[in-house]
Amino acid sequence: QQKVEEIATRATQGINLQTLDAAAFTGAFQLYRMAGATKAAEYDAASAARAKQPTGEGFAAAVQRASMGTGRDPEAINALLNHPGFAQGFQGATARTMLLMLDRADPALVKPHAAKLAALKSTFTATASPDTFTAALVWVRVMRTAGTPEQAESARKSVVEACKTRLATADERTKKSLGRTVEVLEGASMRGQLVGFPAPDLKINWTAKPDGKPAAWRGLSDLKGKIVVVDFWATWCGPCVSSFPKLAALRADYSSDKVEIVGVTSPQGYVAHKDGARVDCKGDVTKEQAETVRFMKDMGMTWTVAMSGKDLFNADFGINGVPYVAIIDQQGKVFKTGLHGEDDAGIRAAIDELLKKK
Repeated sequence: QQKVEEIATRATQGINLQTLDAAAFTGAFQLYRMAGATKAAEYDAASAARAKQPTGEGFAAAVQRASMGTGRDPEAINALLNHPGFAQGFQGATARTMLLMLDRADPALVKPHAAKLAALKSTFTATASPDTFTAALVWVRVMRTAGTPEQAESARKSVVEACKTRLATADERTKKSLGRTVEVLEGASMRGQLVGFPAPDLKINWTAKPDGKPAAWRGLSDLKGKIVVVDFWATWCGPCVSSFPKLAALRADYSSDKVEIVGVTSPQGYVAHKDGARVDCKGDVTKEQAETVRFMKDMGMTWTVAMSGKDLFNADFGINGVPYVAIIDQQGKVFKTGLHGEDDAGIRAAIDELLKKK
């Protein structure tokens, strides 16, 4: 730690925090923090002064301070949205950082600003920078929780249109990113048609029970009458594997006549086994399925695993990280989404609530 502080302190020599542009100033944060308490305090003072400036750089500094927890309070959102440099500074990485904060905030704090957030539509046009496009999905999510249904749908459609227009002239890398954005925006979650609606088709093309034999069902619709706990996972996902004991306990505690547990994955091109061995299965789905059964047995998985023909990061469910658990009710409708595999209390509460319903 001492050596790190010495190197970082030397690296700060010759830097004038007051003259750095917004990107460089943001980048200097980690360096000054590694340089020890004195340098960290120097940076914090410069950040506080910069955040007061009525400019785009001032807005960027204010967003950074809020995202790092510096000066965070119930009025932080009001301060950011009313910052005089908002219009100039809301772009690129700063826009994404701010929107992520709003996405995690209490909707009650964001709703009063719905009109101002809806007006950001002019930011997400076909000519926007790639960095700005990365914030578009988060903006639509924020509008879904903070705005009216009409505002949210208008936001969604405008970004889809902008992406499709940009696709016509984009390079291959950008096309892939924009294509994924369109796919997510046109999914059930972003259309506001997930919770309370029939579960989207996962295009299940393979299943395996704990004994390796296929299940009798071929899709979630075949499981109507049961509560279905859908756990999206992958063999390479450490948190997914860590949640297995909780899922095993669920399987032991609830009757399979009333509650089905399904671990949904998709072809990943390899299987990461318990012993650390990584078996390459690229282009050979049959091999990957066989290796998945071996993985299940090694891990003591006591529930059914299904392989979906759709991407693991399912666009209909709005998944951007695994493990991700959804609860389907007895009528085949989505009841809860976005639970973590480790959230045993939350999953059990949802199951118990559904079991009480006639």
